[in-house]
Amino acid sequence: EDDIIIKLVEKYGPAKWAVIAKSLPGRIGKQCRE
Repeated sequence: EDDIIIKLVEKYGPAKWAVIAKSLPGRIGKQCRE
């Protein structure tokens, strides 16, 4: 799952946490950033 998050960050950039969080049900942007 972390690999998926890393790929999403590389794709969208750290400014797109809201978008990334939406693609990861049960997680919020702050949790991903940590």
